Amino acid sequence: MDSPENLQISLADWERNSAAIRAVRNTVFSVEQGISETLDFDGRDQDCVHVLAQIGESEIVGTARMLPDGHVGRIAVHKQWRGQGVGTQLVEYLAAVARDRGFAEIHLHSQVQAAEFYSALNFVARGEVFMEADIEHVLMVRIL
Repeated sequence: MDSPENLQISLADWERNSAAIRAVRNTVFSVEQGISETLDFDGRDQDCVHVLAQIGESEIVGTARMLPDGHVGRIAVHKQWRGQGVGTQLVEYLAAVARDRGFAEIHLHSQVQAAEFYSALNFVARGEVFMEADIEHVLMVRIL
């Protein structure tokens, strides 16, 4: 899977970059998937490591976060950039951050329809399917 030219993945600061992060997540989660903004913005963003995917100088095309316990989530990529490696690079960047911080593993709640994507990134499903935000999910873990 090729990546778009000029794609940059970088750490983001919630205070400085929250408007860009919110814009991507609102589009993907609230508009496309019908997830309540109050579920998405759970009050934990200030404690997270955030990453942004950016094309060129100013076009933000994706974002993801990692909670202090190694839980990766809120992976959101604008529709027109999906299937081009953006999500993969966001996850790999957070995995590298977790490894640098001494984590032995990271985990996430994958929507069932996205489990194959995470399996390709060395995540393994654990446990039964569960409902989160009225969408079927499965816990997936990646040993670092």
